[in-house]
Amino acid sequence: MLLTLLMVMAEWAPAVAFETPPERAGFLMKPVSLAVDGQGRVHLLDVAAFTVFVWRKDGGFERAFGRKGPGPREFTFDQGAYARVFYDGRDILVFDASRQRQTLHRIAPDGTWRDELSWPVSGRTLTAAAWGHGWFLHLQDYGIRPPESRLTLYDADRRKVRDLARYPDTAFKHRVKDGRFIGWTAHAFHAKKYVSYADHGFPYIAMARCDTPVIELVPVKGGATRRLELRLKRKPVADADRKEFLELPYMANPNNRAVFPDFHPYFNGLLGFGDHLLAYVQSPVRRRTEGWVISLEDGRRTAPWSLELGEGGGLFASANRLFALTVDDDGEFRLQELRPPLRR
Repeated sequence: MLLTLLMVMAEWAPAVAFETPPERAGFLMKPVSLAVDGQGRVHLLDVAAFTVFVWRKDGGFERAFGRKGPGPREFTFDQGAYARVFYDGRDILVFDASRQRQTLHRIAPDGTWRDELSWPVSGRTLTAAAWGHGWFLHLQDYGIRPPESRLTLYDADRRKVRDLARYPDTAFKHRVKDGRFIGWTAHAFHAKKYVSYADHGFPYIAMARCDTPVIELVPVKGGATRRLELRLKRKPVADADRKEFLELPYMANPNNRAVFPDFHPYFNGLLGFGDHLLAYVQSPVRRRTEGWVISLEDGRRTAPWSLELGEGGGLFASANRLFALTVDDDGEFRLQELRPPLRR
């Protein structure tokens, strides 16, 4: 893995390396989301530590806040993988997706807790995004029959504006024996779903259905939706890909099964920075990541790139900055800001 990272850094110039948090602030355990505020401070949300870690723009560690609990100024993270941290142009927002309620915590730049907004759960949250003027984007699975996922835009008062996408949710299927639920059949590397990206300072909501090489760009300030049609090829699913998928924790249940397609999706992640998009496919455990940097102006893309982030690692973008969180074989986290190549 070390050799992989060195190769990546030779191609993707590191801009800032972030200081390891001191022991008094806690340890990075399971970071899932990142946001940059108006002062350039970097906020990294860790759902296992129930903490938001904060660094200055230059990479020096500043503070940490948050703790576990169901009360005010506390996080539950029952659905931790779907929790998010955002910046909306004034405050830091933490989206806490629990099994009972979903809560949006609002924190001032100096760390003061302003308020909380909660609402009942109506489905399984997959992702959420918030940005200036209170606009809020929500991707959820709804447990109706047949199951359905929706990408929905809300205003500052949580009033629904419109659905940007609605589609059948075919990622999992119930396994039933003698009329009793016994487990799931998982459709591995599920391609018939949407991925999306929105962030304060990025001019579009970027969204794409993973089984088509088309990215839709919805202008945040209004206007016609743009379509970027890309000339991409889908990568075949190899034996190593199947083996890695079966390492996911829920596949340890002997009653769960996996169905594998012949090909990976065109991409399963989108990130925006400046006038470019990062479109990529990321593996589920070791986070092997392959993709392209795409120009929003003309749809041109760079040559393919790849990197291995390690188990628990991730790619993030906020305030037109791109970040890589890597994890070595000893479980040590390293956060860096990157400058990817923008031309072929």
